Amino acid sequence: MIVLAYALGVLAAVANAGSNVLQRAANRDEPVDLEFSMRLIAHLVRKPVWLAGIGMMTSSFLLQAAGLGFGTLAAVEPLLVLELPLTLVASAIWLGGALGRREWLAVVGMTLGTIGLIAFLGPSGGRSRIPAFVWLMAIVATSALAATVFLIARRQPDRGRRAMLLGVCTGTADGLAASLMKGMTQHFSHGGLLGVLTAWQLYGAIAAGVAAVWLRQNADNAGRLVAAQPGMTLADPYVSIIWGATVFGESFRSGFWIALAILAGAVMSVSAVALARAPALHGERAAQEEGHRRPEGADARGSSE
Repeated sequence: MIVLAYALGVLAAVANAGSNVLQRAANRDEPVDLEFSMRLIAHLVRKPVWLAGIGMMTSSFLLQAAGLGFGTLAAVEPLLVLELPLTLVASAIWLGGALGRREWLAVVGMTLGTIGLIAFLGPSGGRSRIPAFVWLMAIVATSALAATVFLIARRQPDRGRRAMLLGVCTGTADGLAASLMKGMTQHFSHGGLLGVLTAWQLYGAIAAGVAAVWLRQNADNAGRLVAAQPGMTLADPYVSIIWGATVFGESFRSGFWIALAILAGAVMSVSAVALARAPALHGERAAQEEGHRRPEGADARGSSE
């Protein structure tokens, strides 16, 4: 069961990586003045590439849910950070770019850091019945964190910092969705498919997932993916590990193992930042990387002149 949970987590990361590349291919040419507007989604929904990306994201959601049904939250969710090196390789092929020695070292570092984090923590166990007030407190705390970061991002004049904060906000929403998804899978063991469909956690996970999609589009549209990607990638597993320990009562190794887990997490985080700086991850020209895209309608005005 544990091996199956890990396999499903890796497949979810693969699907997420494909979704990232397809969504960026659709999003990178969108006008910057559509940021924080539902018109951005209205533009993207007309693009088959973006719809294919959403389809892969949905597949990742289902694979992730299945993995969480067999394994612990703190073990399965960190595996999703592997989407970053996978996105890097796929972007180099799909969007253009080359992988250098630094990128490959970061890929190895992030992979080993992720495996080490899970192995050293050794998450296991967990409770199946969680009091309502624990659910409420955890959801309110996580939502408040995401909302605070979002409000700070909206008031941030620098586009790079805004993208970074929106990336953190996106990863936090993903972590909340995964935690609710874990609660949803517990209903399957008791009531089957009907138990899942009647579980409020299912609809909470969908709501958090939709919010994460919207936040991701805005982070991508901010123009500095080099700033947004680390937050998107790292906030999710860290939020999930905290939920696993505090809400689901999952147990971890103690003593020296915790120090090793922290070291592995640091290697994973540093590698994620290094990968996020790789030009091949973005597949965009320097002007697009700096957010120097024309506002909506600029091309039309320029041609008319």
